[in-house]
Amino acid sequence: MWDNRDPDEVSRKAELTLRCLTEVVHILLTSSSDQRQVETSTILENYFKLLNSDHAALPNSRRSRQWESRFIALQIQMLNTITSMLDCVDRPVLQAIFLNSNCFEHLIRLLQNCKLFLSANNQVVHKNEKELANQLLTEMNQEQVFQGQLDCLAVSAIQALTAVMHKSPAAKEVFKERIGYAHIFEVLKSMGQPSRELLEELMNMAVEGDHTSVGLLGISNVQPLLLLIQWLPELDSPDLQVFVSNWLKRICCINRQSRATCVNTSMVTRIIETLGGHALLHRTCAESLVALLGSLGSQSMSSEELHELIQLLRTTDPRQAHPHVVPVMRAILTVARKQGLDNALQYFDLSHGMAGIAVPTVQRWLGSAFSFSAWLCLDQDQARPSANSKGGKRKQLYSSDFLIWVTWMVPGCIIAM
Repeated sequence: MWDNRDPDEVSRKAELTLRCLTEVVHILLTSSSDQRQVETSTILENYFKLLNSDHAALPNSRRSRQWESRFIALQIQMLNTITSMLDCVDRPVLQAIFLNSNCFEHLIRLLQNCKLFLSANNQVVHKNEKELANQLLTEMNQEQVFQGQLDCLAVSAIQALTAVMHKSPAAKEVFKERIGYAHIFEVLKSMGQPSRELLEELMNMAVEGDHTSVGLLGISNVQPLLLLIQWLPELDSPDLQVFVSNWLKRICCINRQSRATCVNTSMVTRIIETLGGHALLHRTCAESLVALLGSLGSQSMSSEELHELIQLLRTTDPRQAHPHVVPVMRAILTVARKQGLDNALQYFDLSHGMAGIAVPTVQRWLGSAFSFSAWLCLDQDQARPSANSKGGKRKQLYSSDFLIWVTWMVPGCIIAM
């Protein structure tokens, strides 16, 4: 059907249709049950069914490379529409509907099926037309176009995953349980060398925003960072290795909270494992990872991790020093060196909006009154609120039947009530 139509016209009509569908979803979210003639879940069910349509189901007489290319372009538009759908006031409600529609499974299956389809298609083409040099050259050019579309498809799929999990701890946990980052890592690796755009999209997933806004955005999802560290030795491009490692060093070391988040997810062990393949790492990339290791180690490092780091310096030839012995020794000195003011080695992280400490109600008072103290630590390198923000943050430190102690944290001071 598409072969006889103007590609630009088809693309415009598809875009207009998807915009209308987005408006329909937004209207349904604000409608009562008696007003809705169709449920949002029904729309999403059919939406994902079209998104994951089997290319091979179409008769050979109607299927062509041009048709296949345009259908992949439509899939990319549909993935981008998911991000637009979730950009609404009732985002948490729509996120829950997406989760109930098994959106994670559909998106991962799309990446798997598209890669398998392209591989099978290329094998058939090469088998039937390998004798014709001019047609083979044409197919090679089309393969490059297809690979470019595959990269765009992967980028759009990661964007859609990020949109579904945006600011939703529950959605992130569902993704870890149902899919897992190890599985998505294998799926992405099966597509060949990643483009810079794909790596940047994983960075955006980690900060849930623009990855270039380091200092304004912190770590919202640490799992993509672990994935990027694991991927470094397999990147053929030294420039990409240096780019990713430099960014990781910046975002992970931006403040105490970021370092604590990375340490709590065993990033130190992941870095040591990556440095084990130092022969595949560019020198600058390896040095950035070692510097990151030192910064995280100054926050917290177990005896097992320190032992693994020292073992890393062993070589098969005792007369030959490890190429990274000097940076690693500097990192160890960074871990041992005291930095900044005295601070508690054990503490509660109350930075999350819903974080708090629950204390059981005192059933019987020992006297007529009581007192207690609490130390508050604020990172000075946290970004200041923007002009459009509400200003300070409110934290309820203690509450009982007779007393509520609340602090207002605003730039420059803390007000306790």
